[in-house]
Amino acid sequence: MCAFSQPKTPAVAIPEAPVAPAQPAAAPQASDPAVQTTREDERKRKQQAAAANSTLVTGGQGLIDTPNTGLKQAFGA
Repeated sequence: MCAFSQPKTPAVAIPEAPVAPAQPAAAPQASDPAVQTTREDERKRKQQAAAANSTLVTGGQGLIDTPNTGLKQAFGA
């Protein structure tokens, strides 16, 4: 026996799990009322999100705050 060789490990058989046959799920139809309401709700949600992000809310005088254009500072200073 060589000083650098490793002992061989015995092979272990791994049992295979039984495979269940796949059952195709019935897809909902486009004429289904639940599908139509979900689609309409999604369309309204996207429309409201787009409208909320496109609106810039300012006062009658415009932006009052001055932008922070000062010098750079190190952290903790």
